[in-house]
Amino acid sequence: MRVAIVTSKHPAFDKRLYERQGRFLAGSGLEVHLVAPGAPEGPTADGIILHSVPQAHGWVERLRLHPAIGDCVRRIAPDIVHFHDPDLLLSLHARRGRNCPVVVYDAHEDFPLATRSSRSSRGIPPGIAQVLAVGVDVVERVLARRVEGVVCAHRRRLRQLRPGPRGLYLPNYPSLEAFGTPAPAVARERSCVYLGLLSRERGAEMLLEGARLAPDVRWLVVGDFSPDEGRQRFLARARAEGLRNLEWVGMIPYGEVPAVLARAGVGLMPWQATPQHRWAAQPTKLYEYLAAGLPVVASRLEVTEEVVTQSGAGLLHPADNPEAMVACVRRVLDDPAGAAEFGRAGRHAFLTSFNYERLGTQLLDFYNRILHARRS
Repeated sequence: MRVAIVTSKHPAFDKRLYERQGRFLAGSGLEVHLVAPGAPEGPTADGIILHSVPQAHGWVERLRLHPAIGDCVRRIAPDIVHFHDPDLLLSLHARRGRNCPVVVYDAHEDFPLATRSSRSSRGIPPGIAQVLAVGVDVVERVLARRVEGVVCAHRRRLRQLRPGPRGLYLPNYPSLEAFGTPAPAVARERSCVYLGLLSRERGAEMLLEGARLAPDVRWLVVGDFSPDEGRQRFLARARAEGLRNLEWVGMIPYGEVPAVLARAGVGLMPWQATPQHRWAAQPTKLYEYLAAGLPVVASRLEVTEEVVTQSGAGLLHPADNPEAMVACVRRVLDDPAGAAEFGRAGRHAFLTSFNYERLGTQLLDFYNRILHARRS
């Protein structure tokens, strides 16, 4: 089976596209091609063949890329096109006919909900944002019904799009390949780590305030902002306030993440309680903390209640409350035995429930089912 994983927005080595789906499918014997903006051309060590299309910024530029993406897909001639961006619904779903590939739409986020938030929609007045959200919702639902398969990273999205038997719930769990072997045992530092993309909504202000309230703790940021201007403001604020205990690590190769998490004392997820974070988020970092046996301190949201509370992997605090966050951090760092128990519970939950291999066979079965439906 030949599969083309396609994106107009994400980098080639995106965790969901490359590290999880691509590597799992290639390791299962499928011929995997990945089409992404600015990708290095050719095969990788993991057996995935990369194809590059021009990079674009914003929806309008991405729409202009669709002909180039379509030409690339036609040259690959895959059995299945698994695409990851809602703008591609406007073009890839139109490829019909017996000799055309089966088309699968991978819905990562709740885009109507993000549009509805005036902050997330870049300053659009709330009334206009509401109208846009309804329009995005209607268009996405209509076009999603015209593809053969829909894959969602969150149950709420699957319920919204209502694909029925054409749908698959596939959350962003880490892979056993990346975290199956524990990192070498080292003494955990008196530190906190935040992993992944950062923004105000994801807790940038909370990290700054936490570093101010707990100067005896190292606060590490392993990730970056999107867009880049947020990083400059964040670092300027840290310098102006003399927060020498806040350290900017930045983006690192994914293979180095387990070792970084193995040294930290606490994994942080200080997200704000925005509508999208309360109901529609599936944070990869949360599962990576569990995979690394790292105690978790997180905002109390629907997903953290489900994962952290049920697994016993750490502590929750009210969202947007830096004092409560710091109190939880100190409680973990000041109790090594309790921290070790949190870490063991999270690691056990990862090995038994929250790993990608547990779900990957479902993706293979899903592909075979929708291919069989097309041939029938």
